[in-house]
Amino acid sequence: MRVLHVNANGAPVGGTETYLAALLAAQVARGDSVSLVHRNATANFPTGVSYEAVQDDDDAWGSVQRQKPDVVHVHDWSLSRELEKRVRARYPVVTSLHSFAFACASGEHYFRDGTVCTRRHGVGCLAGLTLKGCAHGRDPRRPVEQFLEISRRLPGLRESRAIVVASSFVRSVAMTNGFAPEHCHVIPYFVRRPAEPPPLGRSRDVVFVGRVVRNKGVDVLVSALALIPTMWSRLLVVGDGWNRDRCVRLSIELGVREKVDFLGWRSPREVGQILERVRMLALPSRWPEPFGIVGLEAMAQARPVVASRIGGIPEWLDDGRTGLLATPGDPASLAEALASVLDDDHRAESIGYEGWRRAAHFSVEQHLESLDDVYQRAAA
Repeated sequence: MRVLHVNANGAPVGGTETYLAALLAAQVARGDSVSLVHRNATANFPTGVSYEAVQDDDDAWGSVQRQKPDVVHVHDWSLSRELEKRVRARYPVVTSLHSFAFACASGEHYFRDGTVCTRRHGVGCLAGLTLKGCAHGRDPRRPVEQFLEISRRLPGLRESRAIVVASSFVRSVAMTNGFAPEHCHVIPYFVRRPAEPPPLGRSRDVVFVGRVVRNKGVDVLVSALALIPTMWSRLLVVGDGWNRDRCVRLSIELGVREKVDFLGWRSPREVGQILERVRMLALPSRWPEPFGIVGLEAMAQARPVVASRIGGIPEWLDDGRTGLLATPGDPASLAEALASVLDDDHRAESIGYEGWRRAAHFSVEQHLESLDDVYQRAAA
């Protein structure tokens, strides 16, 4: 099959691109002809993939025509409205929605008080940006611009006959916003797990992997660990973001700065090595994670996961069996869950083993099979 992927970035700069890199590699490995059209200047994805950077719509259209794909797989809004119409008129198109940007002006999908938004995109969102704080910032201009763009693009996106999302939670958001249920397919992300569960690390280290921004809840994690200071050795924060300085100050104020390491971004290989030696992974999100793939990656390495009970996370984390769920934004609830794993080796090993078993349900083979089914539907 000739598959042409379209994404804004051609390098792994975030969760979408990390997944896309793994997908490209998997499709190449099984013999597909795989190409990627992207808008930034450089590409740093797997070998065996044909890359082409484009500057404008004319460049992109020419690239699509030269590739002669059997299917065009678009990730989020990587095409302009005009170019998307041209591509859809000639080629089968599958669209993956990796975030809430298709229906939420802020992209966060929750309010200032932590309540998850359940409303349909509409004029009421403009009031919510300021009155309910769903802009999550002082300057509402960018969310307002995004609101107008969603208003222009959402009607056409609703007509798509092949939409892919990673969780039933995101699908429910799509349904609320008028998508046809029969055209919106849930295909969870995939992970590769070792044949045997790695032994549990004997350290009391906790790791966080992701953007250091407010919606990811690193400050909640620091506050939670400060409540149980003798139960853990180190907190490893892998990632970076605008909230890092605040989290550093918070760790100083709470007296745990010497035990918190802000490591910045690390390669997927380095993240894997870190997971091998830590006790557990924390996913303390405030926002409704569309999926939370880093938690699934930790489970594949037989590492217990403590995460927020929000968004798509409970779809892959079985509370009390493959991990523990805590109340979003609540340091006390998170501390209780963390302590129950840090203080009990037997429970930590049991949860890690069950997580490793559960990860088998998220295999690359199952993912490709489900995606092929959507490709065929689009082509038909």
